[in-house]
Amino acid sequence: MSKKKLAALTLLAATALPAAHAAPGQDEIEKLLVQKGLVARLGDTIHQATDRAADLMKNAMGALGVPYRLGGTSAETGFDCSGFVVAMFQQTMGLVLPRTAADQAAATAKIERPS
Repeated sequence: MSKKKLAALTLLAATALPAAHAAPGQDEIEKLLVQKGLVARLGDTIHQATDRAADLMKNAMGALGVPYRLGGTSAETGFDCSGFVVAMFQQTMGLVLPRTAADQAAATAKIERPS
């Protein structure tokens, strides 16, 4: 099992265990995760996310050659940056995002830059 996957599963298990229990060892945590079926579920989730990202990239690559147009929202007439993002996520994932870059940014959680 990869270190990243084990770390994610360890965190998940640690939050799921009652506080009254003593801290389990790495082997115990891995056994618990396997028993609960969490290892397979995490693997499935990772594969689904990878597949969705690949689909998004394929769709985006299909728009190569579409001209830039301020305020543009379609491949037929051209895209601006935020219009392109909106169109790709709508077509690929069925998600409706805010129209402007400022509204898209405001709708997300801020991720702190590592120091």
